[in-house]
Order: sequence, then C-alpha cells, then structure tokens
Amino acid sequence: MNPKIKICGITKKEEIPVLNEFNIDYVGFVFAKSKREVSVKDSMNLRANLNNNIKTVAVVKEPPIELLEEILQGGFDILQWHGSLKEETIKHINMPIWQAISVKDKESLGNIIYDEKIIGYVFDGSAPGSGKPFDWQVLSDIQINSELILAGGLDSDNIIEAINKIKPTIVDVSSGVESDKGKDPYKIKEFVRKVKNYGNEQ
Repeated sequence: MNPKIKICGITKKEEIPVLNEFNIDYVGFVFAKSKREVSVKDSMNLRANLNNNIKTVAVVKEPPIELLEEILQGGFDILQWHGSLKEETIKHINMPIWQAISVKDKESLGNIIYDEKIIGYVFDGSAPGSGKPFDWQVLSDIQINSELILAGGLDSDNIIEAINKIKPTIVDVSSGVESDKGKDPYKIKEFVRKVKNYGNEQ
C-alpha cells in the first residue's frame, strides 16, 4: 500500500490550490521558529481554503502554554510535537499527537514515548527543515504499531528509495518541494506522482 503524503510548512494562499488538486492527505502548519512559521490566525485563514477532507497538522517545538492553548482550541486534527514531551503535557493535550524524533543514531530511538494519545512518530533529521536526510539504516529494524512518518530531506529524487527501505505509512516533505519563492507546484506534482505511482516505477 502506498504511503500517504504530508506537505509541511504552508505559509500562503497561493500554495493551497495544488494541495487541493491532489487532495493531499495531511498539511502541516509550523508554529515554531522557522522561515515557515505562521500565526494560528493566519493558519486558520489558509485552512479555510483547503478541501474539507485534508487533515491539518499543527507543528510545534516545546511551545509556551499560551500558544499551546491557542492551538488546542484551533480545530487542528493532529499535534506534531518536537522536543521534550512530558507526561503531564500529554495529559493536558486533548488531541492526537505525532511525536517527532530527531534521528542521529539508534540511541535516538530511545526517546520514543508510548502513550495512547500518541498515534504516530515522525522520524526526522537532527536539523528539521534543513533538507538533509538522516541515515535511514537506523530505522531498518524498527517495529511500531502506530503511524511511521518519514521526514527529513525527502524529494522526488530519493522518495522511491526511502519508501523501499523504510516502508513508511506517511511521507512528510517540506524543503524538497520548495523553490526560492516557497512551495513549488511543479515539485509538489512530481513528488506526489512518484508516491502515488510507487510500485510501478521501481
């Protein structure tokens, strides 16, 4: 079964039409220090133009409580959490969580937290958003019963190899579908085509 697709780091309305055209499975909005950072208010304006069946992901890194509260009340489908995640924080969160794991080596996998609210794990490089993939071999024998979301330096050139090696349930792309002006419709189309045609292009 082909993995689902998440396009992360949407910042402007001009990027929305191609997401709707291909009915992208998940769209991520970044609420952490990044060139792709948006406000919750701006993200809501962008979300208003998305197809209703596209799920929205709020991406955070140890957010201050005020921002977290705003996000929890913002109607997002999933909270993607980067950084340290405490048990009391998990209890407070009233929505499904994807825990992001910054992968340096196999020891990084020791940061995985098992909780019924955590429905997936985003395996990313040690510098998320850098466009650099991590060593996929680290995940070669991983076994989890939740969504396995592969991120970090994915693009249309390496996505087939990535799927072959990791067998993720979701692939998460950001810089790999960007040009100087932000998300590039042509790069998105090529990435989506590769993923949807997986199995026919090997």
